[in-house]
Amino acid sequence: MRTDPIRPNFYRGTGGYAWQLAEYLQSNQADRSGNDPLDKSLPPILQNPLATCPEFLALDRSVRWSRLARITPNTPQLVGARGIRSSLVVVASAQVFGGFRHEDAQALAEGTTVGALQGMEINGVVHDAGTLLITLYRHGFVEVGQTFPACPPVSYMIEPTCIVVDAPGVGHVAVNQLNGRTVRLNETSQRIFSQDKLLNEIPESLRPNIIHFVEAGMLRLTSGGNARAYD
Repeated sequence: MRTDPIRPNFYRGTGGYAWQLAEYLQSNQADRSGNDPLDKSLPPILQNPLATCPEFLALDRSVRWSRLARITPNTPQLVGARGIRSSLVVVASAQVFGGFRHEDAQALAEGTTVGALQGMEINGVVHDAGTLLITLYRHGFVEVGQTFPACPPVSYMIEPTCIVVDAPGVGHVAVNQLNGRTVRLNETSQRIFSQDKLLNEIPESLRPNIIHFVEAGMLRLTSGGNARAYD
């Protein structure tokens, strides 16, 4: 059973993961009796997390929201700076959410290309669209016009939506901002997230701690190349 025993996993004392709060707000199911319906659950895990993906998508690839994505414009941002409103996108089946710039959300609703997006904003931070869209694909947000060939991974990278922070009373933790999952870092794990290189070679075999962070959506297994190698 997957367990996340530390308090930072649960959003502001609600007992629920951040993605659950996002779904709760989007569904507008406030309980007027004052009882909070958010409950602790199993930690979110990606579907097929160990599949190898490229580092980034080619600029001419088509991309659009997943059919399961639910978009609510002009919603208070749950992650990042306070007081900012964005388009809240929740994929409940994948247990993920994000606050997207309205223009990006609209473009993905209509269907667009990677090159048309260029810099893409999520939770108030701008990322390279080609790299971020792979992250969003892995987490079930988007569909892409490309098939990734099955091949053994040769490297891993930190997902752009994973951050490392110092949690009071806990120590260094890695946070997946797309579902709110938080994992305490031991000395070995800290070395994984302190690498200066974007791509890091995989040891002779996948270590359990690397697998753990890949399943949590914080690391991505890659072929060591990029999408252009598969055009």
